[in-house]
Amino acid sequence: PFTMARRRLLHPEDEPRLHDALDNIIIMHGIPAAPKAKMDKLAGVIKKVLKNFEVIDMQLVANDEGNGIGVAFVEMATPEVAELAISKLDGYKLDKKHTFGVTLMQDFDAVMQTSPDWQAPPEDEYDEEANNLQSWLLNQDSFDQVAIRVGDETMVAWNGRTDLISIERRPNWTDKRDAYQMWSPLGSYLATVHGPGVALWGTPSWKRLARLAHKGVALIDFSPCETYLVTWSPEAGVNQRDPNNIIVWDIKTGAKKGGYLPPMAGERWPVLKWSADDKHFCRRNEKGLSLYSTTDFNKAVIKPITGLQDFACSPSDNIVAYWTPEENQKPARIVLLNMASKEELVSRNVFQVKGCKLYWQASGDHLCVHVERFTKSKKNTFADFQLFYLREKLIPCDQHQVSDDVEGFFWEPKGSRFAIMTNAVRTKTTFYQIEKRKISSLFSLDGSADNMYWSPQGRFCVIAQRVKMEGQLRFVDVDEREAMTSREHSMCTEVLWDPTGRYVASEVSGWNQTVDTGFIMWTFSGNQIYKMSQKGFKQLQWRPRPPSLIDAKDEKQIKRDWREYQSRFEAADRLSQAKASAEVLAQRRATMEQWEAYRSKVAKRLAAAKSRMEALRQIDDGETVHLEEVVEVLTKEEREIV
Repeated sequence: PFTMARRRLLHPEDEPRLHDALDNIIIMHGIPAAPKAKMDKLAGVIKKVLKNFEVIDMQLVANDEGNGIGVAFVEMATPEVAELAISKLDGYKLDKKHTFGVTLMQDFDAVMQTSPDWQAPPEDEYDEEANNLQSWLLNQDSFDQVAIRVGDETMVAWNGRTDLISIERRPNWTDKRDAYQMWSPLGSYLATVHGPGVALWGTPSWKRLARLAHKGVALIDFSPCETYLVTWSPEAGVNQRDPNNIIVWDIKTGAKKGGYLPPMAGERWPVLKWSADDKHFCRRNEKGLSLYSTTDFNKAVIKPITGLQDFACSPSDNIVAYWTPEENQKPARIVLLNMASKEELVSRNVFQVKGCKLYWQASGDHLCVHVERFTKSKKNTFADFQLFYLREKLIPCDQHQVSDDVEGFFWEPKGSRFAIMTNAVRTKTTFYQIEKRKISSLFSLDGSADNMYWSPQGRFCVIAQRVKMEGQLRFVDVDEREAMTSREHSMCTEVLWDPTGRYVASEVSGWNQTVDTGFIMWTFSGNQIYKMSQKGFKQLQWRPRPPSLIDAKDEKQIKRDWREYQSRFEAADRLSQAKASAEVLAQRRATMEQWEAYRSKVAKRLAAAKSRMEALRQIDDGETVHLEEVVEVLTKEEREIV
């Protein structure tokens, strides 16, 4: 019989329920509407398309005469396989006339259950401005926006040709003294942190678009596609049954999607790592990795991984990379895992490992694992770079070894180049090129440095020596294999490229330094545009841009036709400078006129006062005697000995 103690472990939600979910059934439409005689042949074609997925059953839909209507129902083994099939087959072209559309059965069922009495909301209730989240991209001068925090004040401004152009300025926009603001990954929202929770702002008038209540929130993070926001509050109590330390919010609806326990010891923020399409995320647990799907935020698939050290998600695919150390004569392992199917795509064994660091390229085409390995004597270490090629069949891997101490590894965001910063007798930055899986050294630059920053568009970079009185910035053109110029910014704490790669800012943050705080704005080639020195300056953040709608082919054509656009842009620049000069002259003229008017007013007042004083004193100007007294003061004495 159950004891009272055992009865208390059971709750209403523990009652067994019939699983009637449709999350593993998909609907395929856009397939050929075959006649009855060819339905079997069509079924064979569809099965070949589905051969890489675990399919339980597939049924083509036919009308009363037995002819196909271009729709099929497919039952998958698991909801995760169904999600994978949707991601791979939605938009799949069977031939020139037929493109598949794939959706979950439960989504279709929800549409069919819509009440017949439903009516669209009145047009006057539609807030057009609230849905205009990317209007800032239409700036006629293609200026970029920045968010700047000075003291308790936050300002959003355009980065103009010669100075900042303020758009919105608010005190206590983020009302916690040590808090910060954050742009969403695509630039649609500005998130601010407050005592009661987080607020999201946007639109041209900077409306508050959402308010997410999470008392004591300290850290926030967006999913890559801006579908979800993650918040963490250290003030929330630990509740194993209904955790609220970490919360995932749906940004559009403001609904809480899932709650999770606080970070474990050694867990770094962000603790939830997202797939590129926002459909999956993972988190470290005591046994390995917890893999989640956004179809069910509270149901995790536990991937047992003994000794998991670190993991990182691809910025473009549903892939997570992780590594485990050597243990009991077993080698260290580097693994790439598909987050949807939970299958290992590739694994690699490495011996004599001291530690590893994971570096995804921004495009997701390559992954570098920096393996610090012991020599045979185990007295010294060397760097072994494992380079994975994600776009090639079976994901091959090459090695590149460096004997000097490695300070950092840096992928070019686009293309197949990278840089390695080493420190032997002096710091050296070496650039490499990958071509047909052959790694070749391009050139090296010597000089003190502790970090490097690639332009988001590639080709240009800044090699920086930060947090020193003689802080140095070297602007490098990798295509020309030369340093264009070298500049100084004393006590520089960070270097920040704008999304287009045209401008770069170097800042001295008040969170790291107490004197000379502010920033300098440079062109990509190292020419100073303007400087802002401000006591209490804390943070500068460029507003991100969404991916360009121009494809690679059109982008190449624009570059080839650059000469045609150059004269037009130069004329616009000259016109802007002329307008600026005219505005400056007009301002100076107005200031001079104000001064002359003030001077005339004061002169009249003095003349009137003089006449009144003379009348009171009865002074006769003819008898006025002016006396001058000359006083000589010794200021310096020199003696010359001959």
